[in-house]
Amino acid sequence: MNAMNPRLSSKRHPRNSQAGGVVILVVLSLLVLMTVAAMGMSRNSLREVMIVGSARQASAVRQLADSGLEFSLLWSDPQNVATGLGAIKYQEKMRDLLVTPDKQGSYEELPKGLSDMSLQSAEPSQAFELRLLRLGKLPVLKTSVPDERLYNDIWVTQSMGVMKVGTLEFQHRKEAWLTTPAQSN
Repeated sequence: MNAMNPRLSSKRHPRNSQAGGVVILVVLSLLVLMTVAAMGMSRNSLREVMIVGSARQASAVRQLADSGLEFSLLWSDPQNVATGLGAIKYQEKMRDLLVTPDKQGSYEELPKGLSDMSLQSAEPSQAFELRLLRLGKLPVLKTSVPDERLYNDIWVTQSMGVMKVGTLEFQHRKEAWLTTPAQSN
């Protein structure tokens, strides 16, 4: 019966098999395009995550440098009682610079790793480092103060925030100029 009825024959038309092949090619090409697009988006996402992490660590290291300046301003006031090791060393360094005139004009660094100059955490390690410079006396003109020893002392303090994350080290340095009441040399 199949031989008589051409519609029921088991032979396929070449047109139907070509249409199936075209559909497979279209589906495969769409799959490749979607894969390439997904890889591109994942790379952008990874890049954004890295940028956000770096921005967060940069902000934290800036805050460390700010903390160092705040502490140095507090420690530079002779009326503040120094209790921490960093404060004691800072005030000792100021006194040393006052009595040693040949050290004027050069930076003196405080010891690193003092307990009140670092955060006690495993990872990441965070600290600030301080440097101190005595510029001399603030010249006050047209005053009735004849003795230069009564002029205020001018200082520069530098604070460097340091954060170590794995093998990376982030640093940020800030500087402040300040005056302290006159102290005898």
